[in-house]
This record gives sequence, C-alpha cells and structure tokens, in this order.
Amino acid sequence: MKVSQSILTLFEHRAVVKITEDRKLCDDELNRGIFYIKKGAIKIFKKVDKKDYILWIGLEGDVIGLDQVLLDELDDKTYLALKHSEIIFVPLQEIKSEIDVNKKLFSDLLHSMSDFSDQLEQRIVNINQKSVITNFAALLFNLSKLKVNEIVPKIITTKDIANLIGTSTNYVYKTIQKMEDKSIISFKERRLKIINRELLRKLATEGAPD
Repeated sequence: MKVSQSILTLFEHRAVVKITEDRKLCDDELNRGIFYIKKGAIKIFKKVDKKDYILWIGLEGDVIGLDQVLLDELDDKTYLALKHSEIIFVPLQEIKSEIDVNKKLFSDLLHSMSDFSDQLEQRIVNINQKSVITNFAALLFNLSKLKVNEIVPKIITTKDIANLIGTSTNYVYKTIQKMEDKSIISFKERRLKIINRELLRKLATEGAPD
C-alpha cells in the first residue's frame, strides 16, 4: 500500500536488504515489523485449510505489514519475494517507540490501514460488478509494471489469479484463450506473455465490448 511521508520517514537511513527470488521475508534476521519494497514484488498470502490463499501483491513503493503495528498480534501471513527484490525493514518495537513520541505517525498509520481496507473492499466490488476478463486484464496490467517477460508462472500462478479475481482456475484458462484470440497475450507451454500492453490497458479500464 502507498503511505504518507511520515511513515516513509521511518525507512530513511536504513540498510537495504536484498531478497532472492522465492525467499520468505520473515526468516532469520527479518522478524516482526514493516517492510518498504524498494524494488521487486512481494506476494502476501496465508494458509486456509492447508492451502495458500493469496491476499495481495506488493509492488515497488508499497509498504506492507502495517496491520502488525495496529493489531498487536502475531502475523499469520507469509511474505514471499516473487523476484529478486530489495526491501527496507523497520522492527515493530522501534515503530511503537516512535509512536509514543509522534502522535501524527499513529494517525497516519490508521489512515493508511483504512485506505488499504477500502482497496480490498473495492476489489470485492470489482469481482461482483465487473467481468472476469476485465478484472484479469486489470491484474495483468498492474503486474506488467514489473517488466517480466513471463508473468505466469514467473510472478504469479493461474491459481493465484483465480483467487485474486474471484473465479475458478478453469475459467482463468478460458479467459486466457479469449485474450489470446484478441492478440493481447500469448500463452504457450503454460507461460503467459503480454504482447500488446495498450490493448490490455483498454480492456482493464474500459472493459470488454458487448
């Protein structure tokens, strides 16, 4: 999520940690706290009935983990680097100490969490009100900012896509076929590439024509 300048100030003059692809952020030296994604992409998911359920994909410039500060409970989510990434980490205890002397920081944290909740609610609204192909296009367009040749499976799986846009994996494959027919993407050997980003943008913003 994007945050205010007062929150971003927490990350100033701190070391940048390089995270290799497929590594979890909360291993070893990276314990409880918040993360600023300077470069790369981080998948946020949790276990539901022994299955991974994707919640969000944090991209460059996003701050993740803020709910730990406000809820004061153990984080049940997993943060996984989808590609080689660079993050800046602030331990939870240091944030709480800063809040004690900076009341504006706490207010900004509340506003940021509220904004993030609004984004999640909007995603639910989009799932209910927009077509699967439009939601799929919006997701791919957002991920295209990573400039990765093969978004599937390099960044995200078809199962993740289904979870994020509220449909089944089978319907994701049907939607991929429709977008291939429109020459927006290619999907060969289970590898998805965007071949026309402008058509993808129009589909994401204007929807599919009747």
